[in-house]
Amino acid sequence: MSKDVKQDVTEDEELTTRQLAKLKIKAELEQIELRNKILKEQLKKKRKAMGGRPIKYDPLIHPELIEALARKGTIKEDIAERMGITKSTLYLWFEKYPKLSDAYKKGFEGQKEAALSTYYKKMHGYEELEDKVFCDVKTGKTTVVPVIKKHAPDSTLLIFMMKNIYGWSDKQDLNIDGPININIDKDDSGLIS
Repeated sequence: MSKDVKQDVTEDEELTTRQLAKLKIKAELEQIELRNKILKEQLKKKRKAMGGRPIKYDPLIHPELIEALARKGTIKEDIAERMGITKSTLYLWFEKYPKLSDAYKKGFEGQKEAALSTYYKKMHGYEELEDKVFCDVKTGKTTVVPVIKKHAPDSTLLIFMMKNIYGWSDKQDLNIDGPININIDKDDSGLIS
């Protein structure tokens, strides 16, 4: 093979490689566009499903439901989703129906109390009954023995509670009233640079 033919083959191979790379990129872009189109269609279907007549507020059901969800620690956005309404509708209902807003606050307070109870238990240490399973290697027999497991107090949790719930602070604010006098002796003047 002559040198010119080899060079032509190499250039053709490069063009083919470039063309393949371009085709690959083009195919990937087409896939992305197709996925976007599918996602847009799914979003349209969801919007249509949510459309129609809005859900009416029911004073017998909704306050209890919201209180129960808030007690479990469910955030407002998820509460709205579970009720089949938008977050903005939930906020409008909170403004329009004080009983609903009170139910959320009551549920949230219940959740806070449960958390505080758990924190209190962990801060002071506690014991719990636990089953331990033992297996005899020789016979293969298993034995379940109830054991009292002791948990030491959690000092880190105590510090966290003091700072975040009770407003405790590590820093000290010093208030100095009046002038401050600084006296420098000649012997100490070499210390200042």
